[in-house]
Amino acid sequence: MSPDVRDILLVDDNPANLTAIEVGLGDLGRRVVRAASGEDALRRLLELDFSLILLDVQMPTLDGFQTARLIRQRPRSRGTPIIFMTAFDCDDKEVLRAYELGAVDFLFKPVVPEILRSKASVFVNLQIQAELIRESVQKDHERQLAAERARWEEESLRQRIDDARRVAEETARRARELSATVNELEDAKLQLTRVNEELATADRRKDEFLAVLAHELRNPLAPLLTHLELLGMRATESADVGLQRTVETMDRQVGHLNRVVDDLLDVSRITTGDIQLVWERVDLSDVIQQACNIARPLLATHQHQLVVSLTECPMFVKGDSVRLTQIVANLLNNAARYSDPKGRISLTLRQEADEAAIRVEDRGRGIAANAQERIFEMFTQERRGGGGLGVGLALARRLVSLHQGTISVASEGLGKGSVFKVLLPALKDDAPSPQRPAACGAEAALAPLHIVLVEDDVDIRQAMLTLLQRWGHHVEVADTGPRGLDLILKAVPDVAVIDLGLPELDGCEVAQRVRDVLPKERVCLMAMTGFGRKEDRHRALAAGFDVHLVKPASARSIAKALADVPRH
Repeated sequence: MSPDVRDILLVDDNPANLTAIEVGLGDLGRRVVRAASGEDALRRLLELDFSLILLDVQMPTLDGFQTARLIRQRPRSRGTPIIFMTAFDCDDKEVLRAYELGAVDFLFKPVVPEILRSKASVFVNLQIQAELIRESVQKDHERQLAAERARWEEESLRQRIDDARRVAEETARRARELSATVNELEDAKLQLTRVNEELATADRRKDEFLAVLAHELRNPLAPLLTHLELLGMRATESADVGLQRTVETMDRQVGHLNRVVDDLLDVSRITTGDIQLVWERVDLSDVIQQACNIARPLLATHQHQLVVSLTECPMFVKGDSVRLTQIVANLLNNAARYSDPKGRISLTLRQEADEAAIRVEDRGRGIAANAQERIFEMFTQERRGGGGLGVGLALARRLVSLHQGTISVASEGLGKGSVFKVLLPALKDDAPSPQRPAACGAEAALAPLHIVLVEDDVDIRQAMLTLLQRWGHHVEVADTGPRGLDLILKAVPDVAVIDLGLPELDGCEVAQRVRDVLPKERVCLMAMTGFGRKEDRHRALAAGFDVHLVKPASARSIAKALADVPRH
């Protein structure tokens, strides 16, 4: 090898490291040749001689030590200085192994450019000087120089390794401290994850409990409501005033129970974000009238006086009329519960700037100042003894928010009454109000239908049978899924009213098997169930049902569903 050798061989499998180290070498007046692997480095050594080899220890296929051993086996490269580069601390065994392979130094990543240039310059110059001496002296001088150089290299390597070890120990200490901190954070993260999972599980179980509770409450409510409607028809026909009053009282209490069940489900829907609004142009006068009708039984029970004041001109908003009615009814019911008997409650509708303002004022028990914001939280009852579940105001606030409105409360304190105010974006009265169809009675004249009723609850089955037969329909009944399926396929009725929670074969399975044989044009399938969640409705429709009715279904809703059935 001649003294004009100027190449430096840089071996690393990481392109970014190759670039960084090449830049770190700076201008040493030497050409840098890159090799991306041990094999690539050996090929370069077949073509060129080098004054220095910078060799990464950790490489795939051939690591740095294996590559160094092969380099040392070649006479031409046996004396070429090798500086190992590694990102890991080396123990004495590895240091000895490196020394045996002819290493002259170690560099620890990330490489400091100044140290890199300094060491590279030393060994490049040393290699050139060694070659000059080797060519100018005899072999014994060469052996002496080699021995001296080896001693110097060994001492230098050990010194540098000692220095590097001290740096590595300090780095390791800091790494341990960082690792301990990271472990603490990971433990905290795991604990938080467990808590979140437990909360999610509890929330899911709560929703499942509410759904099952609603189902179990709706099943006994269904025959009660149906029989009450039948009693009401009989009382009207017989003009029995006493019976009419009894029916009105029972209907009021059953309606209250039904609203409690609906409130429980609305809590679940709000939590899961399942409340869907049907947007339309709504006249708030109609909303207030419907809300007063809903609240009237409770107002009458407490002998309250309700004073309603509306604007002279119609006031319209964009929203869901059912949910808007629920908002006002909840506020009226709240005022009725927390006012002393024979109290005065006022309900006003006014326009304030571009908003419609609905105001419900009572002279009842009032609300303490520190409780006026908390009153809108779920299951909160700051004023005891009023009844209810503590969800009405929370539902009202959420529904108002969904309508891009606001709700607020004001009270001068306990015993001084309260004022609830709802503000909703008002629509300009530049379009005609949609005409609503006249409400039809529960006993609207319908052409008789052939109906199959599949219901395992004997009370519900008997009540539905009586109601449907009273309307003039031909009804056949079954009390299990398999019997219902056989009856539907044999009779091919106009309508099959099927409970979803049937024994042996549930309602969805019955519907699927019916649809395998009979298309929608042949028979209309109506699901009647105590499960009224969004996913329950989707499951029923996916199984082949055309209509999903939630128990207790009123006679009006059943009549409306039957009115839409095409007559064969």
